[in-house]
Amino acid sequence: MSRPTVPLFAVIVLVILGTISLSAVLGILYFLSSPGAAKKANFAIANTVNKQTEPILHAFYLRSLKDPDKDSDGLEDKIAEKFIYKTRSRTYDSKQKGVSDGQYIYDIYKEAIKNNDDVTLGKFRMRTESKKGEDASLEDVFKRRGLEIYNIYIGSSLELREPLAQAQKYRADGRIKESIALLNSILVEHPDEPLVRYSIGRAYHGLKDYHKALSIYTDLVDNPAVKSPLLYADIAATNYGLGKEDLYVEYLDRSIKEFPEELEQYLTLASYFEQKNLLDKAIEVLNKGLGVEPRYAAFYNLLAIIAGKRNDVKTEFSLYQRAVAHDFRYTSGHHNLSIIYEEDFRDFENALVEERIASELAPDNLRYKAQLVYLYSKIGNAKKSSELEVELLKHTALDAESYNALGLKYFNKQNYEQAEKYFLKAAEMSPEMKNAQNNLGNVYASQYRFALAEPHYRKALEIDPLYVNAYHNLGSLFMNRGMLNNYEEKDLLEAKKWFEKALSMNEKRYDSYQSLGRIYLKLGPNNPEYILLAEKNLLRSIELNSRDGLSYGELGYVYYNRKEYVKAKENWIRAKSLGIESVDIDKRLMEIQ
Repeated sequence: MSRPTVPLFAVIVLVILGTISLSAVLGILYFLSSPGAAKKANFAIANTVNKQTEPILHAFYLRSLKDPDKDSDGLEDKIAEKFIYKTRSRTYDSKQKGVSDGQYIYDIYKEAIKNNDDVTLGKFRMRTESKKGEDASLEDVFKRRGLEIYNIYIGSSLELREPLAQAQKYRADGRIKESIALLNSILVEHPDEPLVRYSIGRAYHGLKDYHKALSIYTDLVDNPAVKSPLLYADIAATNYGLGKEDLYVEYLDRSIKEFPEELEQYLTLASYFEQKNLLDKAIEVLNKGLGVEPRYAAFYNLLAIIAGKRNDVKTEFSLYQRAVAHDFRYTSGHHNLSIIYEEDFRDFENALVEERIASELAPDNLRYKAQLVYLYSKIGNAKKSSELEVELLKHTALDAESYNALGLKYFNKQNYEQAEKYFLKAAEMSPEMKNAQNNLGNVYASQYRFALAEPHYRKALEIDPLYVNAYHNLGSLFMNRGMLNNYEEKDLLEAKKWFEKALSMNEKRYDSYQSLGRIYLKLGPNNPEYILLAEKNLLRSIELNSRDGLSYGELGYVYYNRKEYVKAKENWIRAKSLGIESVDIDKRLMEIQ
């Protein structure tokens, strides 16, 4: 599958530049059309139009932040604990199992999945479906609370509420010019109403008329009726659209300082820094966010992604675990744990369990289903994999990640033609998707079509210069080409360069050590210095992966070359026990009996 990532920053920017996210639009429409909605959270008093409300708003919000999840046990109280899992909210360990309620439910899912216990899973599915659309995770709660607190439309008068709702609906439907016309007609009757002027600015924003939108926003920036993280985000986004990234950062940072409780802005700014490879700055922003809300799983998720970019797999894995420990129903955490198990630990059973949990919690997520197609194929359950694939392909809304996962299934089956089709589809849908480019390279390299493979690996590195897999795969390309050409020294030396680059970025990549050992063995079978380097790299590979049969086999040749036949025999026997079959090894074993 593909390495855990946040959405590409370009996508994030497009979403922001298109004014606000769909969820925010729907949230605003919800509050505009439901007069009692604001009262639900008891925060409407904090957001009345034309009053200086920030201190009151902050006081209300900070008080609510202290404990929305009364027991902090990894499960949301009102829906998840009360209705779906029927544990007791406000009690950390209501089942008295010695673990938090979240961990207790986590263990039940794992056991049910491993034992194919569809009765237990079906019960949870049914209860989840009955509460569909309600806040069943802490992530849902935090996002909803942001809409309730900082929704500047809550305080609009009843007279304005209906036409504003209609203007918002026009904009949400893409009928922006109609929205502007309606808002201008409202402005004639309410020329001093800041909320109407702000809505007009947001409509021009939707048309990508950034200059006009920004002029309206800046006139309103100190107006207490509309001053909010939403306004600051809009000002930041229009500046980004005008190529002023310094002001984009400045306004997001200003919003964080003035409205520290709004959690999404930390993710927006940290994601920007992460995509720019300003990783220390991203970490600083996220740590500020954790100081406000230490249970927000999305912060840990992005910190894990940053650790992954630094090739610190141990920290990355730990942070994903922390994400789901704080919020069991945080599906991105389970999905990313699945990818870590698959890519780094080659533990497909646990990868399948985590992806199953993600899919159980979010059954409509097609990306999770696509990963399941691949994982079932990987563990040899072809029937289940095919069933899920047929179901998946009925949908027309598959994204690039889903096609990439389907490609991996067929690559695993050595059906390179079908794998190529899916990887090409993924690359077409997302040209900046490094994994699709890398996987296309793998398809062509596996068929010895090296000239086709190389540009895809290089494209992957162009997208992400820190992408270790592509460095390793370029090394493999030149090594395999060199060995096919009677151990062509030029290719082997080129391969050596790429493997060393991979190891400079991830010193625990055993297969790069293995490949370096093989190269030194081929470059200098009669050169004691090269033989010593071959031994050193092969031993390091085995140290990192004790089941690396190929390294044992190559190490046998190192000792055979030195006439250390006992060691050669030991390593070859170990290689054979790990599934390495070689006529040449069998022949040499007969010689040294």
